[in-house]
Amino acid sequence: MIAVDRTAQEVARLADMIPGVKVLGCEISASGARLRVAAAEPGAVDALQRAALAANVSIEPWLKDLPLGTSAEQTISAQCERRDELEFGELQILGIHLVWHLKNTGLMASVEANTMLSKWGAASVGA
Repeated sequence: MIAVDRTAQEVARLADMIPGVKVLGCEISASGARLRVAAAEPGAVDALQRAALAANVSIEPWLKDLPLGTSAEQTISAQCERRDELEFGELQILGIHLVWHLKNTGLMASVEANTMLSKWGAASVGA
């Protein structure tokens, strides 16, 4: 598996760790990575949209509300071209923001988070 595929799969795994999120698919093309996700609760939608916004990646459709008991499918599209010191650009930035979210919400231990953040050249999180 080439490095961009590994990175996309890792970002998909991180998104899948958010309660209420199910990754439906992940594909790499010449234009970037696309993750199809289903969110089954408002907090999941909010977490995905905040991470996408912070990483400057597209998430469609943008949802204002998710009625309780429903789910919605969204597509996250991220460029994979080198940006600054990041080999896979916005895809990596999305992964970094997902790690920070998972750590901040107690869903990822500091050691695991810092291992990933270090690999991606991002700021570490405290214990």
